[in-house]
Amino acid sequence: MFKLPFSNKEIFYSVEELKELTPFRVDEIYIPTQNQLILSIYAKKERYFLFFEVRSHKSRVLLLKKGERPKQEISTPIQNVFRNYLSPSFVKDIKQINDDRVIDITFSKIDEIFHVIIEMMGNRGNIFLTDSDYNTISSLFFVSEKTYIYPENSKFELIKDGYPYGELRFLKDISSSFGEEVKNQYTLGIIDDYQREIEKKIKKALKKKFELERQLNENSGFEIYKIQGELLKSSLYLLKRGDKSISVVNYFDSDLKTITIPLKEELSPIDNMNYLFKKYEKYRRGVTIVKSELEKIEESIISLQSRLEQIEKGDIDILDELESSFELRDVRKKIENPPSKKEEHKPFKIYGTQKGYKILVGKSSKDNDYLTFKVASGNDIWLHVVSYSGSHVVIKRLNKKDEVPISVIYLAANLAILNSKAPKNDSIEVTYTFQKYVKKPRNAPAGAVIFTQEKRVYLQYDSKLLDKLEVID
Repeated sequence: MFKLPFSNKEIFYSVEELKELTPFRVDEIYIPTQNQLILSIYAKKERYFLFFEVRSHKSRVLLLKKGERPKQEISTPIQNVFRNYLSPSFVKDIKQINDDRVIDITFSKIDEIFHVIIEMMGNRGNIFLTDSDYNTISSLFFVSEKTYIYPENSKFELIKDGYPYGELRFLKDISSSFGEEVKNQYTLGIIDDYQREIEKKIKKALKKKFELERQLNENSGFEIYKIQGELLKSSLYLLKRGDKSISVVNYFDSDLKTITIPLKEELSPIDNMNYLFKKYEKYRRGVTIVKSELEKIEESIISLQSRLEQIEKGDIDILDELESSFELRDVRKKIENPPSKKEEHKPFKIYGTQKGYKILVGKSSKDNDYLTFKVASGNDIWLHVVSYSGSHVVIKRLNKKDEVPISVIYLAANLAILNSKAPKNDSIEVTYTFQKYVKKPRNAPAGAVIFTQEKRVYLQYDSKLLDKLEVID
């Protein structure tokens, strides 16, 4: 298998083949990273991308035969300097210096001569732009020397006949070119790495699927809590505080068997009933979330396995994989969608009430987690709509002894409805509790939580109430 970086001999054979294209026209120049230079050239009536890289572990030169020409410019200072001097121009000569890992390309533009010198020398790799007298105009990495000086000869004997050297170990009668063999072997390396990466992702996805299926199996019997709640509802007259259990006929069972329902001694009959209904609702929501995640992970596994089969059968575009590895696609994306200056992301909105309270509303699932577990304190009031996805809402208490008025809770509940998928023209249930009773289950997706000790309010969304709030941030 071919391994990077290029050796002296491999650079020699690459340069020898590139010489056969000279003279050729250079239309465009791209510098997608500080270690790369790409020339869009026209030679022998064909379009090519001539690609150079000078990283310590990936120094190389390759000629790509396909690819769209980017339509717009990337505005980077170093790239603009190279373009101003070399685009458009003609390459008159290309040579290896001192049999070393250094390439000198001679450009002709109108009546001027310029040189681009590519040093593929490990950590000292660099690309220089000089004038005809080798006075340095610019370079990818800063240098203090005003005049470029070739590095000393590496003093090895380069055999120009017989067997080519390097990791490729070609035979004398090899039919394809050195450059094609480099690309072919490097492509195999890309595919092997890509295949291993997909296999790793499949293994990770299968592990997550197993865990989700385990959670689903553990919580699959949650319907029993609803049944027990309904049976208690019809038997409240038989209960009294302090009862440890009650045995009743299960009229949901076709055989009308008797069922024993355990009770919490410290709770009243009605509170026991509500406890069971809340427990049912909590597990129902959890199962819904797990099923949704399970569906997504199964789709991901199918997609990854399909891609793996394509690779094993060879049903992939090799050049497409090559271009992806050389970041040409990233270049085009940057050209067509130049990066815009990002504003600082604020994870939650802040509202102020007339009573001096601050109400915080999360903006996304990740922001909800950040608000609930990084910003809110244990005794702050946490709210969320029941049975609908939406923002976490937090009321910051004024002090430890402060009791938040119900009017403020209703204001926060309206904000919870406003920032959820709940219908705005119906009575909606909003749950609230202290933040310290809100927990994040292990491996739960962003925004998914469980909570206890909660209370609930029923209300219809009232936009006029929110007019009383002041938007702070």
